[in-house]
This record gives sequence, C-alpha cells and structure tokens, in this order.
Amino acid sequence: MVGKTWTAGEPKEQEKTITEQLNEIVDKFCEDYCKYPDICMAKTKDPEAADDLLYTEYCETCPFSRI
Repeated sequence: MVGKTWTAGEPKEQEKTITEQLNEIVDKFCEDYCKYPDICMAKTKDPEAADDLLYTEYCETCPFSRI
C-alpha cells in the first residue's frame, strides 16, 4: 500500500466537522430514541405544554445537552 492513503467513513462525513457530526448524533438520539417526549405527551395533551415540560424537566439536565 505504498503511496495510498486510507480514509474512514463516507466522503461526505469527511467534509463535516467533529462538532457537526456530534450535533447530528445528538439530534438523531433525541428524535428516535429519547422516551421523554412520549412521557410528556401522556402527562398533557397540549403539544406546547408538553414541549415546555420536556425542556424544563428533561432536556435541561440531559447529558447530551453538554455536547
């Protein structure tokens, strides 16, 4: 392999910064894996009130918010 370089990941991933990649991972987790939006919607049927509850009760203390 003389003269060749090895690169990991897809080319489009190489164009993104580490911060951009981490933000995408956090967004993906929040949208697809976090259980708290469903819990908040069960507590109140008003979507705006559920969002407020979500952010004040759960998102502010979420470890992913540090990323």
